[in-house]
Amino acid sequence: MYAKIFTSIFDGSMRGHSDLILVFVNMLCHADQDGMVDRHWRAIADETGLTHDQVRSALAALEGPDNESRSRNDDGRRLRRIDPERDWGWEIVNYKHYRALRTAQERREYQRDYKRAQRKKAQNAESLSTIVNNCQQCQPIAEAEAYAEAEEEGAPPPSEPTKDASLTDLYRLILDCRPEFRLKPEALWLNALRTAPLPVVRLAVKDYVRDMTESLVLPYNPLKLLRGYICKARTAPQFTGVQNVTDTVQRANDLAQARTEYAAVETWRTDPPKWAKHGDADKKQREILAGIAAKYGPDAAAEVRKPKEEQV
Repeated sequence: MYAKIFTSIFDGSMRGHSDLILVFVNMLCHADQDGMVDRHWRAIADETGLTHDQVRSALAALEGPDNESRSRNDDGRRLRRIDPERDWGWEIVNYKHYRALRTAQERREYQRDYKRAQRKKAQNAESLSTIVNNCQQCQPIAEAEAYAEAEEEGAPPPSEPTKDASLTDLYRLILDCRPEFRLKPEALWLNALRTAPLPVVRLAVKDYVRDMTESLVLPYNPLKLLRGYICKARTAPQFTGVQNVTDTVQRANDLAQARTEYAAVETWRTDPPKWAKHGDADKKQREILAGIAAKYGPDAAAEVRKPKEEQV
């Protein structure tokens, strides 16, 4: 059996009387649903470890009136005999009151939880309805994923990369729509954005941000999906058959941007606040060099590392 114990038992007139509290709590644990404790006081003594005299003295106090009790029932008595002809077996006077009090509280908590669950269910139903009614919004994401799959499987990627003049702004737009994308290193995002001419990338990012903002779930691989959007943007009518920049010019732009980033990171070493804010300078510089090396080879990465006075 178990009982509902209220903290008020330790704050009332029994406070400081450990024998009374121990005996009363023992009786609460053995009470039936009506608050009846049909047990002998020797059994209470055996379970509590108190002497017979201590238990009988505590029972006498619990049976007696209490002018300081919160309850006026039975002059503040906590126990009354089931049968006045015998010296054992009691009824807990306010047992039903406290049992009903906690039950009412539990019922209110249940109602709150039930209504909260109903509201959540209604919101989910509304979200599902929005998805069904606007299913065409999912089409751009599916198409972008298809383009990303085609690129991964060896379909010829577009040849002209873009310059980095506005890549940071585009990267911030992506983070603004989904802050969770910060978990991916910035260098990976910038490398993905460098794979196409700037007008193409702007169109791709615009569509990407729109669809990610409206989507209810995060993509499994957001970088791969972005590359799919870039490939899809290349097929837009305004870009079909148009080469915006030559490979040579693009290479020069990429290396210039990488040198600027590399030099900026170098300043972290002598500026403790920047180091604390941005982190490991060596790691960041390795990421910049790795991006250039992957795109143009190790010689291009070596050019980025050269001091400015050695560059032609």
